[in-house]
Amino acid sequence: MLAAQSDLVVLGKTGAGTAHMTADKDFLYTDWNFRVEEVLKSNANSPVYSGATILVTRPGGKLQVSGRTVYATCGDFLDFAAGQEYLLYLRFVPETGAYAIGGGWGAFEVSPSATKRLDPFNYPERKTDKDTLLKTARDGAAISGKFLRRSGGAQ
Repeated sequence: MLAAQSDLVVLGKTGAGTAHMTADKDFLYTDWNFRVEEVLKSNANSPVYSGATILVTRPGGKLQVSGRTVYATCGDFLDFAAGQEYLLYLRFVPETGAYAIGGGWGAFEVSPSATKRLDPFNYPERKTDKDTLLKTARDGAAISGKFLRRSGGAQ
């Protein structure tokens, strides 16, 4: 289901994250650079390939404002960590060319022996290893592509 609702599904590694204040100065968001290691489902409107760097925007962050450190968190979505590998189910934001995550979109922290969903507050935790998670994700992306082709939607 996550793959069918997503514009892009990738396995990638976080680079640097840069926090920004929203235009109304009401909240913070962070733009994260991700190096794409594998594309499980590409965005037909803006294709992404392995080795590319994409920008992923998520709520929350840490920013210096007038000499003070300001924090904002998204209580139902754990933070990214620099240098960590993630499986991401993303929504394309055409106005910026970036991808958004959060609010029901899936993200999994991946390590060889374990995975962790970043929104465990909304979904029950299920322990699984990297290979099992990626097989499930690849199968889901393949099925969502077939469904979209049959229904006439974009892939």
